[in-house]
Amino acid sequence: MLGFKRLMDAAIMIASIELMQHLPHPFPENAMRRITLSLLTLILATPLVASASGRDTPYDQCVLQSLRNSDSSESASLLRSACDKFYRNGAMLLPREQTYYACLINNLPGVRDSFAIRQVVSICSRQGNL
Repeated sequence: MLGFKRLMDAAIMIASIELMQHLPHPFPENAMRRITLSLLTLILATPLVASASGRDTPYDQCVLQSLRNSDSSESASLLRSACDKFYRNGAMLLPREQTYYACLINNLPGVRDSFAIRQVVSICSRQGNL
């Protein structure tokens, strides 16, 4: 999603530059190129700076907290997927799906046995009416 926004911003910038080239303006051509290059660099670099700022998103916190005590690759995979669905796609989930993923996030950390993992998944499915 972020890549698409950057691409659209760049396309808008290029289209406006092409339009400005056909209009009479007081800027010399060399100055216009420098301004264009500066703006394009700024647009493309802004998301990189934001992602490198060290801020943890709720998704990151979910993954870090839920995987801290995970000894099973099966539960780790389920937890990572649940965090992804709940925090990255939460707005598109039905309430029963939100209940299911929240149940997994709250009850699956620390569960190591495959049978116990299946039991937690089954109970969360019932609670979410899935």
